[in-house]
Amino acid sequence: MAGPGLERYRLALLAAREDVGNPRAGTDCRGPDELAGKFSAASVMYGLCRVPDPGSGTPRIVLISWVGEKVPDSQRAACAGHLPAIRNFFREATAVISARRSEEVTLEGLRRVLARLEPPAPRPPRRTPQDPPERVREEQQRKEQERQREREQRRRWERERMEEERLQAAERERRLQERERLIEERRQEQARLDAEERRKEQERWGDEPSENLVLHKPHQASRCCWPVTPPPAAFGGPSPPTEDEDLSPHAV
Repeated sequence: MAGPGLERYRLALLAAREDVGNPRAGTDCRGPDELAGKFSAASVMYGLCRVPDPGSGTPRIVLISWVGEKVPDSQRAACAGHLPAIRNFFREATAVISARRSEEVTLEGLRRVLARLEPPAPRPPRRTPQDPPERVREEQQRKEQERQREREQRRRWERERMEEERLQAAERERRLQERERLIEERRQEQARLDAEERRKEQERWGDEPSENLVLHKPHQASRCCWPVTPPPAAFGGPSPPTEDEDLSPHAV
């Protein structure tokens, strides 16, 4: 048989118990009329509220055991053993009322049920320093164990949160590495295709016939001679004699 989930929601239940049980609590707890709208006809639920006693007017803590009208018999049987654990957890409750319809859990409905019940037994006096030391130590140990369980619960939640963050970071890193791997594979494949294309291009050029280029040596220039004309005489001086001129001396 599955448990009622007290350990799973322990911190929230402890806070709700404190709000309902302490009339001077700063948090406003839900009243019976507001709580009545939360019960479902197809569910097994429990509620805790503060109701004025019809006779004395003093507030009483009432534990509501709700089994909706549409709850199947199999679920009723599965949850039948939960009530003792619920009552032990909410020890502040002075009355336990079973209900199945919404009008039974309103303020007026609860007051009518409380009027038919016996008045609550007087609370035992608070422990004083005159109590036996054993009882004082037991109470201190019980409170310390409860605080220890709450600390362990918070540490467990913190570990779960950190583990979830670690897994998320690892998943992001894995996706990044996978993306980089795909990019590198595509780059290598493109490089291989480019190299293959260059190789085919070289093979294609190697199959074509090469042109026969004939280099002709330039012919040497023919040697030739030409007369050298003597330089003309200086202006105003005698011209050089020609072959027809008589170079013999003449008398004057």
